[in-house]
Formats: sequence, structure tokens, C-alpha cells
Amino acid sequence: MDTSPAFGQADLSNCERELIHLAGSIQPHGVLLVLRERDGAVVQASANCEALLGLPAERLLNQSLASLGGDLEARVRQLAAAPDLR
Repeated sequence: MDTSPAFGQADLSNCERELIHLAGSIQPHGVLLVLRERDGAVVQASANCEALLGLPAERLLNQSLASLGGDLEARVRQLAAAPDLR
């Protein structure tokens, strides 16, 4: 029995059944960086960082987002300062 909603009928309750909330996998087109709140240092990084960012996860640990270049650090700080992160 297919429980997938018909196109255009998805809502947030459909997302509850998705397995994305289970730890252990990252979609192949993205990376996961876990940051320490007080200083924004990387405390965890997914294994595919080297393939997508050009830096192995081990080199990112304890580094700021600024080490990746661009305006990533500033953008994350701006989003983190939002009063409602939902």
C-alpha cells in the first residue's frame, strides 16, 4: 500500500513520517556542520565535507566558519540572532 501523498497534497504532517529526523545519514548534496553556540566553532562535521567543501572534516574541527571563506559566518550569525528560529 502506497502511503505517499498525491502531488500537491503534502503538509507538515507528511514530514513527520520522513526518516530525515533519524541520525546517521546526510543527503549526498549537503554537509552537516555542528557549531558551538558561544563562538561558532565547528564541533562536528559530516564525512562528506572533503568531497563538497574541499576540506576534510578533521581540518574543520574547532575552526570558525570564516575558515570556509565567503560570508557564511556572517550569515549564520545573522540567522542565529533571529528571535524566532522556528
